[in-house]
Amino acid sequence: QMCDNKQGKDHKAVIASNIMYVVGQYPRFLRKHWKFLKTVVNKLFEFMHEKHEGVQDMSCKTFLKIAQSCRQEFVKEQEEEEGKMKRAFIIDIIERLPQTIEDLEESHIHTFYEAVAGIVRAEQRLQVAQQLIMQLMKLPNSTWAAIITQANRHMESLFDLRVVKSVVNVLKTNNRAASALQHYYDIQLGRIYLEMLQVYKSYSKYVSNEIGKRGANATKTVIVRQMRTVKKETLRLIQTFVANSVQGQHEMIFKRLLPNLLDPVLDDYKRNVPHARDAEVLSLIAELVKTLGPGMSSVIPRILDSTFSCTLDMIKTNLQDFPDVRRTFFEMIRAINARCFQALLALKPVQFKLVMDSICWSIQHLDRTIAEIGLNTMLKMLSNFESSQAAAQFYKTYFMHMLKEILKVLSDTFHKPGFVLHCKILMKLFVVCQSGAIPVPLWNPKQGNFPNNVQFVQQSVAHLIKNTFKNISARQAEYFVVGAFKFTNSERDFKRHIRDFLIQLKEFSSDKEDLYLEEKQRMQDKEKKQANARDQQIPGMIKQS
Repeated sequence: QMCDNKQGKDHKAVIASNIMYVVGQYPRFLRKHWKFLKTVVNKLFEFMHEKHEGVQDMSCKTFLKIAQSCRQEFVKEQEEEEGKMKRAFIIDIIERLPQTIEDLEESHIHTFYEAVAGIVRAEQRLQVAQQLIMQLMKLPNSTWAAIITQANRHMESLFDLRVVKSVVNVLKTNNRAASALQHYYDIQLGRIYLEMLQVYKSYSKYVSNEIGKRGANATKTVIVRQMRTVKKETLRLIQTFVANSVQGQHEMIFKRLLPNLLDPVLDDYKRNVPHARDAEVLSLIAELVKTLGPGMSSVIPRILDSTFSCTLDMIKTNLQDFPDVRRTFFEMIRAINARCFQALLALKPVQFKLVMDSICWSIQHLDRTIAEIGLNTMLKMLSNFESSQAAAQFYKTYFMHMLKEILKVLSDTFHKPGFVLHCKILMKLFVVCQSGAIPVPLWNPKQGNFPNNVQFVQQSVAHLIKNTFKNISARQAEYFVVGAFKFTNSERDFKRHIRDFLIQLKEFSSDKEDLYLEEKQRMQDKEKKQANARDQQIPGMIKQS
């Protein structure tokens, strides 16, 4: 009736699309009324042909939302009108897919594929799900097959800009489908994997040749940018599958996917100029390590040889350049330390020192995310060495260095958000020192002679604080150090002692909110739980999914 009362197609489209949007906000109602749900979805498909600005975007996003919240209804064999054979509505959606998406823009098509793929994942029968996936991916697969067939005949066709853009579009469609299908995506990945890596190699070679001819300016040309997008989408696609894989697929990833992947990806990363290196390479490696765990230990030396030194050269001159590469590089170190620690122990001392220097470098960053990655890596490193036979040598070499680096960032107001992690690391270092876990002296003969490591560390820290902060007396510095060692059996008391000392410093006295972030977050969580408990007592107050 609202539509009938309005004049003009545009007005009617806006009202109808708004109605569809509102309907999409009530998934529980839709799940209980199948015929209404089907009508809504069919109407959304009609709106996907509407040219009025914003209508197609609304219809695709609403369909995605409904697909995510009502996916089970689409794969059930629903009751239909008499005379019609019962079958799941997802079959109709896939059969009509070419007509449904023919007027959509590429970005909307990607959203549509994500929605339908999410529905397919709700199908519990694996064989049926695989058949649906192959039918769903028929269009992008036919485009892909045509590109590969043509490239096999004439390799130059692969370097045509229109073809490169088509490859980008196919890979983006696959990426959205993979994120929704999760581990079900393996059948489609197997279909395109080897050909995809061949395209990756070809574009890598082309980009490297262009850079060799024209220098770093080549990375700004349209064709090179598009080829780099292909490379990035390839890496993201593999990472999406690995991240969503299940335990039963890990052996397949290691034995079948990894051997074909490492050489082209790592060699390309190492030989490229800094501006042509993709952060997605490091991100994929981090995901592989996190997923496959110790099984990756045998290839860690190969990975570090191709990525470590060249990346470090890119980021060591300052704290800002190459932010994406910088973040993923430290994520990779964190993953290797957490999941393949024995591989780090097997490194030569010079190589291991580079790793430790990188961790200490990461905690100095003003970017909060990077600093937290570094602090968590250092904390995990200390935990790993607690049960390691190499602990004595590690502490002898790096204990004082780590202690000085932590004290440096702890006393720097720019690093206040990391206060909780600073305290945890400092406390762990003091506990290690007190426990006698370091059987060798931490000092060298030139520094004097000390009864034990505790005395040496206490004196060194007090001396460092007194020299760094001129407003702190020797007595205050000594009080801080002795108190810190005294409270190592209580994290809360230790943290309070550290906080009290920092507030004494002029640098922290004016703004100390960040020192209480953990307590503030705990209070907010408590208040949120209390409010939620109150709302639970009122029928209809809590939104049902």
